[in-house]
Amino acid sequence: MIDTKTMKFKNFTTQEGLPGNYILALEEDKWGNLWIGTNNGLSRFNGKTFTNYSKINGLNSDFIFSLEFTSDNSLWTGGHYGLDRISLNPSTGEPQNRQ
Repeated sequence: MIDTKTMKFKNFTTQEGLPGNYILALEEDKWGNLWIGTNNGLSRFNGKTFTNYSKINGLNSDFIFSLEFTSDNSLWTGGHYGLDRISLNPSTGEPQNRQ
């Protein structure tokens, strides 16, 4: 991440909370969160902390290589074992369920 005011670069790894060190997909949602597909799960970054999701949370795969938001407040993820649809709360962007 680059701070455009100071032009300083910050690198994030599993030590800072990412589920995996290999970033395969990045998408920003309409609430300003950055969703990150990695080699070890999905993460939502609010600018300060990471919230991670994986097979333990019901995803089909921990290897997430594609992300797509749709107008019905859904996040679609593509992984090694298929697609997942995550419904996001229209007010907060918090995940509500996985389908």
